[in-house]
Amino acid sequence: MSRTAAQTVEGLDIKQVLARGTGQAADAEDFVRGLTGKGDPVKAEAEAVAAKGRAAAASINPSELPAGPPGPIDFDAILKGAAANASAPLGEGPLLVAFASLSMPEASLSRLIADTARAGGIVVFRGMSTVVT
Repeated sequence: MSRTAAQTVEGLDIKQVLARGTGQAADAEDFVRGLTGKGDPVKAEAEAVAAKGRAAAASINPSELPAGPPGPIDFDAILKGAAANASAPLGEGPLLVAFASLSMPEASLSRLIADTARAGGIVVFRGMSTVVT
């Protein structure tokens, strides 16, 4: 197919498509403005929960964690390192990061969060743009 043929479609008005896109961009901006600040009422609670999780993770003794099976990746060493790094300032050492999605089954998500927190890591949710520290 030639470049010209690929850019031309019978009955398609490109100017109209572009105009609609501009209108939809304004709608998207209105949508974002409507959502901005929606999390503010629960921000303090979320920060308190995060602080409680960090404190719980820091209280774990890595030597008391059960040993995992031997394999090509030493997860026990990763977990011990993550627990040791819990006292280091953020960004100054390795960090155990588990990626999650809210589309996961609730039981799996709960287990992932609990296990990751116990190991001194953090859970990152896909699609959430606001950082809670």
